[in-house]
Amino acid sequence: MHHQLQIEILPEQGRLIATDQISRRTADSEVQFLLHAALTPVLLDSDATLIAEELLDGPVPIRRYRIRTSTPRKDFSIAYQGTITHELTNEGERSSTRQSTPGLISKNGVFLAGTSYWYPQTGSSPVSFHLQVKLPEGWRSVSQGSHISGHSGWQEQHPQE
Repeated sequence: MHHQLQIEILPEQGRLIATDQISRRTADSEVQFLLHAALTPVLLDSDATLIAEELLDGPVPIRRYRIRTSTPRKDFSIAYQGTITHELTNEGERSSTRQSTPGLISKNGVFLAGTSYWYPQTGSSPVSFHLQVKLPEGWRSVSQGSHISGHSGWQEQHPQE
């Protein structure tokens, strides 16, 4: 699976705004994905239907979605936005305490991992990506993969878990 992601992060609001063009290896007329429950997706393909399904337990609230199309296809596009603001928690013993979060967008910094479900995930299949990040002036992004345009673009051509 390949994600073509364009995201804007608004730290002062704790908000993420994104579009994702998802390409799969096989054509299907139905695709399921998981996304952080605080993010609201909108399907950009006119010949498809997006169905919100159940909430799932996890390190963050997750919602399952289903996309149905009239004919099998490999690609679909969605836009989504919302807030991810899971507080920092202390881990470890008093002498070696460290802080962690499953996902946080704040004026003090941003941390988004795969376990934040900040992008659509369809299961255990490895993913590759092209990521463009828009941030406020003075902010920088870091991601796995290679820089493609200064500090705002990243790509990973080899599928990752």
